Amino acid sequence: MRWAEWIPGEDGPGGGALRVAQLALLALALCLPFSIALTEGALILGLVALGASRLRGRRFRSPRTWLWPASLALLATWLLSSALSAEPADSFFHVRKLYAMGLILLAGEAAADARVRRRVVPLILTGALFSALVGFLIYALRVGSKPDYRLQSVLSNQMTTGGVFAAAWLWAVAGGIANRGWARVGLFAASAPLALALALTQTRSHWLGAAAGAITLLLVLTPRAWWTLPLATIVVVRFAPARWLARLASIVDPNEPGNRGRLSMWRSARDIVREHPLFGVGCQDLLALYRRYRYPDFTFESGHFHNNFVQMAVMTGVTGLAAFGFWLATAAPARPRGLIAASPPRAPRCSSRCSSAECSTTRSATPRWCITRTWRSDSRSRSRVRRPERPRRLTLPGRPFSLSRTALRHGVSTNA
Repeated sequence: MRWAEWIPGEDGPGGGALRVAQLALLALALCLPFSIALTEGALILGLVALGASRLRGRRFRSPRTWLWPASLALLATWLLSSALSAEPADSFFHVRKLYAMGLILLAGEAAADARVRRRVVPLILTGALFSALVGFLIYALRVGSKPDYRLQSVLSNQMTTGGVFAAAWLWAVAGGIANRGWARVGLFAASAPLALALALTQTRSHWLGAAAGAITLLLVLTPRAWWTLPLATIVVVRFAPARWLARLASIVDPNEPGNRGRLSMWRSARDIVREHPLFGVGCQDLLALYRRYRYPDFTFESGHFHNNFVQMAVMTGVTGLAAFGFWLATAAPARPRGLIAASPPRAPRCSSRCSSAECSTTRSATPRWCITRTWRSDSRSRSRVRRPERPRRLTLPGRPFSLSRTALRHGVSTNA
């Protein structure tokens, strides 16, 4: 495969910078499951390349939606809460984390070409399978001496690892549902080790997130397969190890140490929001603040509050929480539409009944088309294949790709 197929770019001003952005997006997809530093580096490189392409005259092609004003509103609330914070320097420094929203722009611009878009998920799954393999090896070495060991792989902790595997597993499931043939088989096969790796992390929040995502994919992409939900529940309850089931049941146990610590932490967050209701306390690390407000029944300490909505309320108050809700409301409706659009249409089949020496089906950017091989003998008694001249188009009502044998015999094609 030629390099231009992987990094197609565009003709005209800014095309070279766009190729760099596309390369950065593909590198980000590969590095996402096993290296936060490389992922952030690829994201920054891609955003810089997009800025360079814009300066050279290339216009952005991402559709204008409410997601952009919602992102600006979220940024404004972070900046406002930082300006009013007791530690403005540290708070402004942490506002840099919002650059991660630039991934939306990078994906919209660099993956506008279908050739780039088709390679993003396979690269993510490649990186995730590599991370899972390393995690399995580490788990096998450590579980003997530490029976309660939870899979961590090459990332910093189980929570990050579980989030990566949950996202990669959902990408594999979505691709398996949307594709057909051997692509479907390969994607579902890739989802099996990712599901096992996710289970071994024993991260309950990511178990719930993966289950909610799978239900959404099922109902959006293939609602007729609803019966797999109770079947999957029965399989998990029947065959999952007792330790996993106990871990799952502990989600609703208020006396479980992790749950008790979170409930205590959220009571502290309630007290903080009562004192700083409008704009919060700022975006700095909140460990020192939490120590001043913590209750005696705390079980652990942390610089964040283990809940996105609680965290936003503490950092930016009700204004930031409203902006965050606005951002979620504008982002959520686009996801089902994107999933439906990502489902490839059923490719038309060549309706001729030719032998392999007479006809072949070729996959290209256009739907499958049938070419008739004309065999001619030259002076050296060798056969040559000649593509026929472009035939006239034929449009048939109702079934545009269903042709009669007579139409095929006369060389008529419906390829649009």
